[in-house]
Amino acid sequence: RLFAQAAATDIRIGQPQEIIIELVSLASSVPEGALQAEVDVMVTTSDGAPTDVDCSVDYATFNGTAFAGEDYVHASWNLYFPSGTASSTAQVIQVDLIGDTLDEADEDFLVELYNPMGAVLVPPTVHTVTILDDDPPPGLSAADIQVDEGVGLAVVQLELSAPTAFEVTVAYGTVDGSAMAPGDFIHVGGTASIPPLDTLFLVEIPVEDDWLEEGAETFTLELWSPSNVVLMTAEVTVTIYDNDAGILFADGFESEDSTAWSSTMP
Repeated sequence: RLFAQAAATDIRIGQPQEIIIELVSLASSVPEGALQAEVDVMVTTSDGAPTDVDCSVDYATFNGTAFAGEDYVHASWNLYFPSGTASSTAQVIQVDLIGDTLDEADEDFLVELYNPMGAVLVPPTVHTVTILDDDPPPGLSAADIQVDEGVGLAVVQLELSAPTAFEVTVAYGTVDGSAMAPGDFIHVGGTASIPPLDTLFLVEIPVEDDWLEEGAETFTLELWSPSNVVLMTAEVTVTIYDNDAGILFADGFESEDSTAWSSTMP
């Protein structure tokens, strides 16, 4: 009975060491402004002893919603664990990030392990890295404008301070001042929409010409309810300059009924 027990003990001691390579985690996130993303890979042994052979594993990055060359630098190499590496030792895969100033959604890419040598690669073998956008939304502004009464259209430019990956919207509408609608201009209103990566929207306001000599008049274009943008200008003043000269009658002017005029009307 003692011999059998000793034999069984010898068999257990004689089992070969199994070396396991695996990801420490399956997902991580990093700010866009960081220099690198890091992914940990660990080696462990079945008996808890240091590894008795050399082992390695290959890795490579793959695009998700983030793209190599735009958001990160593609990486493809291998991790090498020499014989004698302590069990539960981790090595780090480092992937360089490419920052930008574009306000955009968070994006991700993948790091995959494959082709183990001298070890067993335990699934899952793909780690997802999420790049957290850290860029603020752009500002939207518009400048006051002055137009001649006979111009036909007053055009107000709504302009972004920088492109954005999101659609920008803002509500707008005209408000009477000393210039009144109708008579001096035509009321307009609606929602301006600036597509992703564009920076400009034009609000066209019809201006009405008349024959009255008058001073400069103004009305406003109001902006509100911005989306995906910081509203820097809430009100734009439009000034309409009159283009009508005074009516002058020279001495000796005669009307159709031959009535003589001798006065000058300013």
